[in-house]
Amino acid sequence: MSPQALLKRFYAAFATLDARTMQSCYAPHAQFEDPLFVLQGSEQIGAMWQMVCQTIRNGGQAVWRLETSEVEAAGGERGSARWEARYRSGAAGRMVHNVVSAQFTFEDGLIVTHSENYDFWRW
Repeated sequence: MSPQALLKRFYAAFATLDARTMQSCYAPHAQFEDPLFVLQGSEQIGAMWQMVCQTIRNGGQAVWRLETSEVEAAGGERGSARWEARYRSGAAGRMVHNVVSAQFTFEDGLIVTHSENYDFWRW
């Protein structure tokens, strides 16, 4: 699978809160980093996405919205995307609007590094 197709698959799975498919996009030795997590391996990364998807479902899937833009894969080795998520979180049902810039590297048709940047305090 091309990196561009892989990123489209990844974000389509995220849009439907399909953490299992998201996990399948990572190489077994993948690394993930964002302001909250530093994770090693597809199992840890998949568990994080499962938690994120479940949190969104618990807050009310009806208000969940994911928009992706600038999804690019340059030369088959590197990629990037911008995504915005809107959902309810927490017991009080606070609306969240998270704007994220993501960077990727690929190997053998899978994600091997994935880093995300966002305004932690705004989130």
